[in-house]
Amino acid sequence: MKSRGISVDLASTLFVLALVGVATAIVLVSSTAVAASLSVLLGLLLVGALEAVHQATHNSLFSSRAANRGVGTALAMLLLINFVRYRAFHAHHHAHTATPNDPERVLYEGEGQGPLVAWLLAPVFYLGFALAIERSPYVAMRLRGQARLNRILLILFAAALIGLTVWQPRTLGLLYWLPLACFGWFDYLLNQAEHYGMRELAPGEDPADVTNNLLLPAPLSWLFLHRNLHRVHHVQPRTPWHLTTRAYRAQGAPGLRFGDFFSRFFAEGPRRWGVR
Repeated sequence: MKSRGISVDLASTLFVLALVGVATAIVLVSSTAVAASLSVLLGLLLVGALEAVHQATHNSLFSSRAANRGVGTALAMLLLINFVRYRAFHAHHHAHTATPNDPERVLYEGEGQGPLVAWLLAPVFYLGFALAIERSPYVAMRLRGQARLNRILLILFAAALIGLTVWQPRTLGLLYWLPLACFGWFDYLLNQAEHYGMRELAPGEDPADVTNNLLLPAPLSWLFLHRNLHRVHHVQPRTPWHLTTRAYRAQGAPGLRFGDFFSRFFAEGPRRWGVR
């Protein structure tokens, strides 16, 4: 998989190195103000990390299946997600997008909060999303052992995080908890935009008809690994992330400008299943 001489392996490796580099800089800098600024940047990169996990479920993050599984599992754990269960959950979403059997339905039911409160509570909602994946029943019998192992590793990771936070609250706050909160705020709007305005599809209808490409400034789109161009993914699920903008131009579908979506979101409220 190449784009102008750049392979998907090189592109994805550079992203992982950027993630590690920013995290390392947060630990090394002495200025709290600089470290906090880097924490926000790391939060933006964590949005890209979630897209990297998504790509890995489609074996599109690297050319090697083993690399997709290994890096996908590690990045998913960083985001408190069980990679094995997420892969099954997402595959079921593709098979039943915007239908009564879509597993994402559970995330958008009920009345909920107004737009501002929902956005402020986004990091908490994200933890609910991670728990919904952990409880999902879609894992094949032959993979349930892997899913249980992944759960054990997640529990150990969470325990280590709590212990390290008690020992070094400033370092862990800047290195993990503030970036995770920023990630929750950034990613929530992207998640809302993916299918905002959707309706339940009748049998045979194209899921792309209820899926949006959210247009962002190019630097942000690249930091997010083009997670915002979600319609591209539903049309061509195996598109490597670094080819997404090319696929978007080739498909010629209209995009949803962020300002328009932002205004509509705060006027109409969060997406609810079958309503908006």
